[in-house]
Amino acid sequence: MKYKIALSSLLWSSLALAAPSTWDVSVLAGGVLTDTAINIDDQAVVGAALQYNGFDFFLSPEIEVLQSTDTYFETADGTDGDAYINRIMLNAVYDLDLDAAVTPYVKAGVGFESFFGSNNAPGNNGPFGDLGAGLKLAFTDELSARVEGLYMRKFFTDEGGVSTDNNYALLAGLTYSFITEETHAEKAAEPTTAPMTAKASEPAAAPVAAAAAAV
Repeated sequence: MKYKIALSSLLWSSLALAAPSTWDVSVLAGGVLTDTAINIDDQAVVGAALQYNGFDFFLSPEIEVLQSTDTYFETADGTDGDAYINRIMLNAVYDLDLDAAVTPYVKAGVGFESFFGSNNAPGNNGPFGDLGAGLKLAFTDELSARVEGLYMRKFFTDEGGVSTDNNYALLAGLTYSFITEETHAEKAAEPTTAPMTAKASEPAAAPVAAAAAAV
């Protein structure tokens, strides 16, 4: 029974790790699957995200940047080469606060995609919209693992053509949350209650004869 109580207390304390932060800084890595008007290989990407949580509002602004590895492309007119693809996004993030170690979130925003490198994939830079969802799993108040999926739809290219480019990203990484001293103090002052407590042993019933004698 003691072992069960100890395990229950440990699990309960791990679920209470997540704490409000002012800034979240993430490093990310993953891949992008492409469905585009030009022939572009799928890409490995690295990136970073900066989220501000200091506004008294249910949405938090985030800047996210993704940089691809050297990627082969071929345009409709036969131009081909290798390019690095940079994507920068400004998103609004909604964190579903479960007061637990796991924090789901959804996000939406706009971004811009640029090609750098051989021939620069001329005419294919352009803005896009993005939708995403993910999870953060807290190891401590400050450090969390993060996984997310993104859908990115380009609006048009810098040559004025309507784009049919769709990109799908799957990313994973780590997030460091900057917790204020006030937040640490408030959390330390909160009472901690384990979900299971030991049941006090009941005193043995007095003999019937002793009770009768007392009367």
